[in-house]
Amino acid sequence: MTGLTLDDSGIYTVEINGKETSQTQLLVISPVPKPTISISCDPGMTSCVLTCSGNITGADPVTYWWTAGDKERTSIKELKITK
Repeated sequence: MTGLTLDDSGIYTVEINGKETSQTQLLVISPVPKPTISISCDPGMTSCVLTCSGNITGADPVTYWWTAGDKERTSIKELKITK
């Protein structure tokens, strides 16, 4: 969705013919900037940790997804890769 503001967050109710049928909660977050990826490897280069970071102030909850080619790897902030 586009054009939403933080003030649009809240519980929305649907009524049909005067009867409440459903409620849903909308949570608008601040735009998430492009992340930075840092790499830290052991001296033998047999294990590395990739860390995704960035300013996520006001953007919670944030979901992290790592992919390698067509494969989804994990959904955490840090990804450990070993030989």
